[in-house]
Amino acid sequence: MFLLGLDLGLVTMAVGALTGKKGTAIGVGAAIAAASYLVSSLAPVVSWLRPARYLSVFYWAVGNGQVTGGVSAGDYAVLSVVGLCALFAAILGFRHLDLH
Repeated sequence: MFLLGLDLGLVTMAVGALTGKKGTAIGVGAAIAAASYLVSSLAPVVSWLRPARYLSVFYWAVGNGQVTGGVSAGDYAVLSVVGLCALFAAILGFRHLDLH
């Protein structure tokens, strides 16, 4: 759950750094979190949505049987890579902002 929250926070920070707009960052971050939760929740029931579950960070955090079977190294790896990509995007965005 820590990595899930960290990933969503880093994505929000990256959007804020790239756009320079707080409202856009919060909106996009909340939309990604909501869409990811929705896809992860509906994928087991809706057959045409099932392939999209791999795009959901909620799937990698709790939707793949982690509560009963534990978290695998692959789950940690996917969540860590998403976080690192968002962190690098945020760093690149901050370098282009005029903070002086």
